[in-house]
Amino acid sequence: VITYQDVIEGTMDCSAPVVLERTWTATNACGGATSCVQTIIIEKADTYALHLSQGMNMVSFPAQKGTMTCKALLPSLGTAEEIENISRFDIDTKTFEVCDFTGEVDFPIITGEGYIIRMFQGKEVHVTGNPECTDIMLVEGFNLIAHPNPPENLTAYHFLEALGVE
Repeated sequence: VITYQDVIEGTMDCSAPVVLERTWTATNACGGATSCVQTIIIEKADTYALHLSQGMNMVSFPAQKGTMTCKALLPSLGTAEEIENISRFDIDTKTFEVCDFTGEVDFPIITGEGYIIRMFQGKEVHVTGNPECTDIMLVEGFNLIAHPNPPENLTAYHFLEALGVE
């Protein structure tokens, strides 16, 4: 039987690499076991690829260049033939806001917030900028959040652990 256990060193900070120490243990049928440690270093990038599929995509933007709004972001993601809309959950009004090419609704794009991008067709979009981490604020009720710059091996368990959820 082969098992492993992970220990994450450092924080989920956007600017510093994350060090993941994975201890592998192999146990034979007689109960004899041996272990070894694999060290995985996850560096942060300044160019990110968003893989947007046809339909609904839940995303967070890992990097920002100044102040960005939904209306300004839409054309950088695609055309009206490729992207239907971007929506977010407003925690103050407890409603979804929907921004598209034809409407008047606009809202800020904030690192750490989760967004739903509805695509008519899939495509890959590249986002550049400095990784930015903000404190993630959870409020009572529904929250639409995302890790703005998740390490490649981040699991839902590790994300909740980093948020302090027990």
